[in-house]
Amino acid sequence: MKKFILAAVVLLFAGFLASAQPRAFGLRFGAGLEISYQHNLGASNQGPNFLEFDAGVMGYTDRPGYRISAIYDFDLLSFYFIGGEWNMYLGPGIALGMYDKSKFMGGLVVQYGISYDFATIPLSIGIDTRPCFLFSADGATMSFKELIPMASLRWKF
Repeated sequence: MKKFILAAVVLLFAGFLASAQPRAFGLRFGAGLEISYQHNLGASNQGPNFLEFDAGVMGYTDRPGYRISAIYDFDLLSFYFIGGEWNMYLGPGIALGMYDKSKFMGGLVVQYGISYDFATIPLSIGIDTRPCFLFSADGATMSFKELIPMASLRWKF
């Protein structure tokens, strides 16, 4: 368990060691609760792509667990409307964690969602979903509880 916590801390704060780029820190909540960190990688043809690192408790079912994840998101569409910037994104990633207090899991995730960045305050809100293909002691499974949308609230700095 100590190694899992250490890995989560290292993963979350790895972005702080990167060069000074726009960042966001906050929470994802819904079918779980995660601490979330985003690091923009600069502008591409369509908009800024970003890395997202999350760590938290997942699921309120009979098999709750802990998970860390790292995702590379592509900004599909950005536009200004209602005094702020809307962003639609999609990206692949990986997830590692534990469930049932002792069983290891790991797998591939795909995240897609939409966020709104306020123009007057450094705040971003969003909704996304993250289906997973997980490998665990019980075998490979598709996690359908991850299809439940999760809301996010992040402070931009």
